[in-house]
Amino acid sequence: MRMTRSIESEYRAARARAIAGAEERRSAAYAALPRLAAIDAEKRRLAFALGPKLLQAEDPAALRAETEQAIAALDAEAQRLLADNGIAPESLRPQFRCAQCEDTGFVGPEQRMCACLRKRLLREEYASSGFAAGACFERFDTGIYSEETQLRRSVRAREICEEYAEKLSFNGAKGLLLMGDVGLGKTFLLDCIGQRALGRGWSVQKYTAYNLLDRMLRGIRERDGGLSAAGLATPDLLLIDDLGTEPFIQNVTYEVLFSAINERQNADKATVIATNLGKAQLLDDYGERLFSRMTSPRLFSVIELKGKSLR
Repeated sequence: MRMTRSIESEYRAARARAIAGAEERRSAAYAALPRLAAIDAEKRRLAFALGPKLLQAEDPAALRAETEQAIAALDAEAQRLLADNGIAPESLRPQFRCAQCEDTGFVGPEQRMCACLRKRLLREEYASSGFAAGACFERFDTGIYSEETQLRRSVRAREICEEYAEKLSFNGAKGLLLMGDVGLGKTFLLDCIGQRALGRGWSVQKYTAYNLLDRMLRGIRERDGGLSAAGLATPDLLLIDDLGTEPFIQNVTYEVLFSAINERQNADKATVIATNLGKAQLLDDYGERLFSRMTSPRLFSVIELKGKSLR
């Protein structure tokens, strides 16, 4: 993940606001307490004078200790002055959104990406992912199920999906196939997995089968603005929704989808597919080669949702 120009500007603006706010509060404190301004001026004078004096000092260590003691005494006086006037010392310092990086996005001499920036980039990625806004495992509502059998099956599906989202695998399989009729919550679970994976720091891409096919065909035709099977191997997690709704093009649809899934498996990357089709129709529509990939216990865990539509 890289810092985008807009997020970089956001961080710069936040840092500037924090510094400007501190300067404004400090100026107000100086106006109300002239002695506070004099103390800070004296501390700066002592600090600036120390360097030249050290070059000529017979005992640099003693001079440094003496200066540090004088500054400490001034600090103590400033603390008493602020306390007597009900001013919190921290209020005169910049109130950064993140104390670790001070709103720069990076920490340490090696300039490592701060946790706050990583989370911000994940939120940006999530916002552009096409996930449903309210999709998360915590919002799974058991009250919408009227039949006990469907409730138990759906709760188990949620448990499997949540475990999968934590480590991008289930029972050793890197793939997950969500099957069931329209309105049983497949897309919700798909989006919950994506949201949790992003929160864990993984990169995620989501496509409908229609858009995936369209963009891959565009990549083949135009070599610009499209997708390649190799490119699809990049994200840690690929979500494909509505498999079976894409147009069927003789000798093309199957090969494009097979190449995408095959590339992901060769790269040992996680793939979740949701479809309204049953196993028999999957086999008829996509053939034995692709069907065997999507239903092999070694490669894909399969969840079949059944019951009444929740829509």
